[in-house]
Amino acid sequence: MKRIPRLALAVLLALSLGVGAYGLDGASAPLADGIFAGMGEYTEYGWVQVALVVLNGKVSTVKVLQYPNDMGTSRMINGKALPRLIRETVRAQSVRIHFVSGATVTSEAFVRSLTASFAEAQGR
Repeated sequence: MKRIPRLALAVLLALSLGVGAYGLDGASAPLADGIFAGMGEYTEYGWVQVALVVLNGKVSTVKVLQYPNDMGTSRMINGKALPRLIRETVRAQSVRIHFVSGATVTSEAFVRSLTASFAEAQGR
C-alpha cells in the first residue's frame, strides 16, 4: 500500500475544510473589520489558536492566542514557524498559505484555526 505524502494530506485537509469552495480564500466575500478568534485546534504537541485582525477590509495581522511552548523543541519550532505563517497570511490575504517545512503539525493547526477566523470575518 502506498503512503500519501504529508503535503498531499495537508492539501486534502484544506480542501475538506472548504478552503476556496466557500470563498474562504479571502477573495470572494468581504471581510468585516474586527478581531475574529478561530477555534482552538489540538495537536499532539498542544493547542494552536489564532485570531484574525482585519482593518479596512484587509488582514492586518494574525494574533497567536495559543501554541505549544512547554518544551524547548516546541518553542524553537514555533518561534520560527508562527511569524512566517503570520507573514504568509497577511501577504496572501487568505488561508491559502504555504506551510512551514519542519512545522507541518503547527502549520495544519494554524490553517484550521485561521479558516474559522476567516469564516467569522466573512459572516459565515
